[in-house]
Amino acid sequence: MGTLRAYAALGCASYAHLDDTMEFSPIDAAARASVLLSATPEDCRLFHVISDQYIAMVRLFNVMNDLGLAVRFAEPSEFEAVFDAAAHNPAKVGLLTSLLAYNTVTGKAERTMLKMNHDYTYQVLYRLGFVWPTLTEDYIRSFINALKGLTYFDTMEPT
Repeated sequence: MGTLRAYAALGCASYAHLDDTMEFSPIDAAARASVLLSATPEDCRLFHVISDQYIAMVRLFNVMNDLGLAVRFAEPSEFEAVFDAAAHNPAKVGLLTSLLAYNTVTGKAERTMLKMNHDYTYQVLYRLGFVWPTLTEDYIRSFINALKGLTYFDTMEPT
């Protein structure tokens, strides 16, 4: 959620990041999966309860645009300039923490992303009769509208 808010605060996203993905684990499904997994034998209870549903950032940005949260697409150099200016703006820097924490924007710092293997968890869940629900455009739209309804994006000043 913080990443979406950061891009909305910037008002743009780099073309280089449009193919990036974001994982969505609907809370009701995550809760159902957790309850099912809690009934497994004690010696096999190390699970990663995370969905297999990854959404391309371009789809999220398009929905955000449709819902009045303007995120235009920009060349990487232009985006980096906008990001750098916002990172030095005390009124905006707090909104960028999700992007700053992983420094996924400028590539100026070396980072290591740990790869999780969900295969074991998925296999156990399949055997328990659980499959992650497919996320539709309506779900994404409802999710972003819910954040808007909670005034999650309201602390942003216009760009």
